[in-house]
Amino acid sequence: MIHKFASLQNSEIGYAVDTSLHIVATGRPLAYWAVAFYTYGDGLTQHSGSWLVQEEQFRDYCYSLAASMLSLPVKGELQASMRFHWPDKTSVAKLRFAQSVRYDAKKIRYYSMQEQRLSASDSKRHDRRWSEVPSWADGTAASMARLIRGDYLGSGVLEEYRLHLDCYDYNQATPGSPWSQRPEYVLQFSGIDHSYLEIENAFNAVARLVEAWFAFEYVETALEQYERNLKAVDEVGAQPVQVAE
Repeated sequence: MIHKFASLQNSEIGYAVDTSLHIVATGRPLAYWAVAFYTYGDGLTQHSGSWLVQEEQFRDYCYSLAASMLSLPVKGELQASMRFHWPDKTSVAKLRFAQSVRYDAKKIRYYSMQEQRLSASDSKRHDRRWSEVPSWADGTAASMARLIRGDYLGSGVLEEYRLHLDCYDYNQATPGSPWSQRPEYVLQFSGIDHSYLEIENAFNAVARLVEAWFAFEYVETALEQYERNLKAVDEVGAQPVQVAE
C-alpha cells in the first residue's frame, strides 16, 4: 500500500506510508514504511526517489500523518494499514515483570522474559530461555526497555519510542519506582529543537487515531450483533443470540 500526504512544515517535500518498498536502512529511520521524497512545491507529485524518514523529522512526519488520517474515513485503507504497522502498546504484565528484575550483588539470579519469572537456581545457568540478571538492571524505564527488547533491535525509532514511552509511563504511574529519564533522552534524539512534550504529543496524535480505529470496529461489531438479536426475536420469536464473551 502507498499513501502519500503533504508535509505540514516543508512544502518542498512529501511523505508517504509505503509498505511495498525495501530501502536499505541508514541513519536512524522512523520505520521501514515511513518515507519522504521531494516535491519542490508541486503538490504531491514526486520529483525524486524516496528515502526513509529520519528521527529529525519525527514531529513533522507524525503530525502530517495524523492530519492526513483525519481527512479520510475512519475505516479507510490508510487507517486499516496503520492498525498493523503502528507500534503496539507493551503489555502491563511485561512491564511489571521487567521492573521487578533488579540486580543484587549478594546473589546471582536468572530471569526469563518469556516465562516472566525470576530464579536463583543454578540449573538456569545453561538454559537458553533464561539469562543472568545484569548489573545494569535497576528498575528504571531504560532498564525495563532494555530487558524487554533483548537482542531485538526493532524496526525503527517509532517502535523504540513506543517501548521506552510505555516503560516511562508505567514507572511514573507506579509508586516507589526509581527516577527515570524520559525516552527522548534515553534514545539520544539528535537534531530536534523542540521539547519532549511536543515529541510525545506528535506520537500520540497518530496513536490515538489508531486506537479510534479499534474503538470504531468494536462499536460497529456490537451494533451488528444487537441488530441480529432484534431480527431473530422479531422474525421467529427466538431467544436473543448470546454474545460470546
